[in-house]
Amino acid sequence: EPGAPAPAAELLAGPPVQLGHNSRPCEMRRDEDEEKWRCFASRADAARAFGISPACVSELIQGEAPPEMQMRFWARDLTGEDLAGKIFEDVSVAVDPPRSWSTAPRPCEMRCVGGNALWRCFASMADAGRAFGIDGANVSALVRGRASQGLHARFEARVLSAEDLAGAVFENVPADPLVAPVDLSAGPPAAGLRPRAAPAPARKPARKPARARAPALANTMRPCLMRRTGDATTFRCFMSRDDAGRAFGITDNNVGQVIRGEASRKLMASFEARDMSAEERAGAVFETVDESPADWAQCAACDRWRVLPDGVVAASLPDTWTCRDIDVSCEKMECSVGEAYCECHAPGWDREVVVVSPEGVVLKTYCSPRGAGEDYDMTPGQVVRAIREMRLGGSRNVLRYASDWADEARRRRDLEA
Repeated sequence: EPGAPAPAAELLAGPPVQLGHNSRPCEMRRDEDEEKWRCFASRADAARAFGISPACVSELIQGEAPPEMQMRFWARDLTGEDLAGKIFEDVSVAVDPPRSWSTAPRPCEMRCVGGNALWRCFASMADAGRAFGIDGANVSALVRGRASQGLHARFEARVLSAEDLAGAVFENVPADPLVAPVDLSAGPPAAGLRPRAAPAPARKPARKPARARAPALANTMRPCLMRRTGDATTFRCFMSRDDAGRAFGITDNNVGQVIRGEASRKLMASFEARDMSAEERAGAVFETVDESPADWAQCAACDRWRVLPDGVVAASLPDTWTCRDIDVSCEKMECSVGEAYCECHAPGWDREVVVVSPEGVVLKTYCSPRGAGEDYDMTPGQVVRAIREMRLGGSRNVLRYASDWADEARRRRDLEA
């Protein structure tokens, strides 16, 4: 029958055939089933039977799988005499045969670590992520054993195998709105451009003219729970990461990093935060966080506007006030967003962003990922992911951190010299 797995006897007969990694016969078992090795005509079949990817099967065979996977499964190749008399299992039911392994929605189950939490079944990793308040990519990382220590300490996740799918009842999780991808090659969209307010003609320190705040973005507007580490009280509910950040004196980007387990050690030791699941949002009472207006002052040396620290009033400053009075260099660029909530106002900030053409020409500079996101209608997180790609070439402009690009440009000049 076309497409059916070949019997072991047929693989032994005839001239040797060079098989691809995913087509090699193998046997596999779960760690708790010490005597129950199951034989498969290919690593792809074994992956479908146990609900993992063929790449994970290969890593298990080669001894390169993460410790979390090695504690769950055992796998080994079948070669030569090992094939004699073996009967391969017929794994004919894939999760979604018309699609590739990487793009098919993969049913999975997930639960919180600790206590007697029950496994919850979902039709896809994206659904599981929304239910537990994390990204679908983080769920996939948990399944592969490649998530951060913070996520592994909070959640467990695994893919449902073909056997587990029989009779499984999936939870219905409402979908969140998607953010459309943005092409940087065409420059900032017209809707994303916001004209800068003209500064006051006099140099006398004064409050900067107010500007309309940008529309709320998907990531920053996710309801979340947050508290200080060691706080015996319950988590505090906030309508957005922006509100949580203002309540605890950090940026909404920092809140997102704490939620994803990617924040600095100092932040991870100071705060606990997570997105609210669909169940937790129902009937939740959110805190109202009043945003006190920040005072701005214009430097008498560089004419740039700066946000004043808490407790400093612009009206009390002399006409000779400069950036140095608040330990800021006049070489630091002015805020591209023109709002006090931008992360560029943080002490020691040096993460300016540049747009670089395929020819290596800097087309525009922004104060921060948020500043670049304002022009390109992207969230700060999307800008950071675009920066991490670090690709230069082709016909598209790319985003880079200004300091990283300056170092790379210097190295290129040294090589050419």
